[in-house]
Amino acid sequence: RRHHHHRRHHLLRQRLREVKTMKNKLSILFASLVLSAGILGSMVYVNEANTALKETNHWQNLEGEKLSLAALYAQGKLDRVGKRRLAAAYRQDGELDKSAELLRKLWIEPASAEDFSKDAQELASLYSEMGAFDSAMESYRSILDFDKARLSGADAQIGRDLTNLAACHYLKACCQSEPLARRKELQQSLNLYGDARRTIAAVDTISLEKRKQMLEVIDGNMQLARLDL
Repeated sequence: RRHHHHRRHHLLRQRLREVKTMKNKLSILFASLVLSAGILGSMVYVNEANTALKETNHWQNLEGEKLSLAALYAQGKLDRVGKRRLAAAYRQDGELDKSAELLRKLWIEPASAEDFSKDAQELASLYSEMGAFDSAMESYRSILDFDKARLSGADAQIGRDLTNLAACHYLKACCQSEPLARRKELQQSLNLYGDARRTIAAVDTISLEKRKQMLEVIDGNMQLARLDL
């Protein structure tokens, strides 16, 4: 019994390492997609306090910033950007629940289209990091619906939204132990990547080179998903 107990823990640790590896691969691919798009903004959140956090005393600065921002937040003195910085500090420090709670509040506050999209994407990204893929997909779908309602059908931002949703289904598939459930998520991921590809291919507001780069990245992601199907 003890042998089986240790073996289960070993397999779990191995699976978590596999998922982490997959996340890293996807992060690289998605970062390339964003950089090639130019007009899209960051798909992977970039902490607005990174300048200070890169100093030698990284963790000391992080803790100091977090406590300072938290005190201002408690007094109701933080604007939207400040709240984002606090959520980012919580996330950097591993306090994911606090970061998610703050981002959820930001998400439901009245905001411009840009702010809504930015905060919803950050919340969805955090949910994915926490392994709460269903919540992440709910956030990504809300962004997709929001962008579809305000943009034309062939828009690079809609292509980004579809790609994010496809990636989330892929990551969820990596965590499925049941073959049918895994295959279902992988197929859904491929379907969404296909939609993203058709959307990007029809976009006429970006250069041919950028479109080519974005399609190559999507094709790479689809190849990765097919290998696991």
